[in-house]
Amino acid sequence: MKGGVGPIFSTIDQSVKTLGTETKAVLDTFGRVAACAVKSPRDLPGRNISALDGFAVEGPGNAFVNVGIQEMGKPPVTVKKGEAIFVPTGAPLPRAGRFVKREHVLEEDGGIIRTTSEEDERKEWGRGSWLKKGTRLVEKGQCVTASMMGDLSLAGIATLVVYRQARAAIMTTGDELRSRVVPDSNRYLLAGLIQADRGLVYHLPTAPDQLEEMTQTIQTALGSDLLVITGGTAMGKKDITREALKEAGAIFLIDRPRIDPGKTMAFGLLGDIPFFLLPGNPKSVATLYGLFVRRCLMRLQGVKETRERGCE
Repeated sequence: MKGGVGPIFSTIDQSVKTLGTETKAVLDTFGRVAACAVKSPRDLPGRNISALDGFAVEGPGNAFVNVGIQEMGKPPVTVKKGEAIFVPTGAPLPRAGRFVKREHVLEEDGGIIRTTSEEDERKEWGRGSWLKKGTRLVEKGQCVTASMMGDLSLAGIATLVVYRQARAAIMTTGDELRSRVVPDSNRYLLAGLIQADRGLVYHLPTAPDQLEEMTQTIQTALGSDLLVITGGTAMGKKDITREALKEAGAIFLIDRPRIDPGKTMAFGLLGDIPFFLLPGNPKSVATLYGLFVRRCLMRLQGVKETRERGCE
């Protein structure tokens, strides 16, 4: 194929459809891809609240009667002259003349407190200072990160609609692998790469250099979302993987493109399932995965920008 990798990218993008969606608990969405944009339904905090432990006091002097506590989530109380009320961090600030930090208060018997500071030391978080209503928390097509999960929880969102993870079938070929003369390293390499990109790995048996059995093995991938095959791409007598794919009903959309590495690779569809046929050289497999297979996998899983590297 003339024109380098650009036409291959276009063919992949035009041929691969994004998978369906499912609803997951936010706790289980790290690394998944959001299928819709999500906005915060509320301001956080919902009202002004104290950022410190301390006492709200009313009136002059430094001695006050402790009359209780400002409860979390309750409307702010009004403090009367000569009284004090304890305010925990996160509670609304009562209506009072001033606020004294906890470390500047001495508690005495009989419910009396004495302040060692005459300054108003209040510090508060204003309504919406953590999160404003309408803030975009997640964009459609974004990988969900840990910070996004925290923001979703903060906003009170318990579930998220995400794209389904792709089930990627890995198939290696060759009598030398079946007899263990050569280690089946490409299987391990691809398994790691696919899992790093949040795909679900499905291992097919290593197919022998025998047309009928190889064809049957390929056909077992029909329940997956992606098929990646390595080996048997050259022009030798035992290089029958292309023939087996055709026997299984595969349609080749790209075959032997004019790129290096990759001049023996192929891409196409096995029914509705995209497939890649890669050479047996592990270095070529890693390079071609990064260029093409990963793009396909990200598109299947709904990632908006296919150049992003997962969810680091």
